[in-house]
Amino acid sequence: MALLRKIFGEKLLKILCNKFDFVFLKQRESYVIISKQIASAKIETVVHIHSELKIDNLNDILKQAQIFEEENLLDLFELYYIQT
Repeated sequence: MALLRKIFGEKLLKILCNKFDFVFLKQRESYVIISKQIASAKIETVVHIHSELKIDNLNDILKQAQIFEEENLLDLFELYYIQT
């Protein structure tokens, strides 16, 4: 995924909750757990919020969140760069 760039966890959390309908579940120290209900499945992912996420960590979070399609990634980073 050549589109991926480093992003801060707090920004990613806001984008996932606002754009992709994830809901805050709980926070443990510097980690936030969010979830989303899709049909009969529940998707949960963990986002580290106190630092800039490495590309590998971002890739893992997006896989857990089931955000695979290129247009979704473009939307995500378009929102990130508009908001910064």
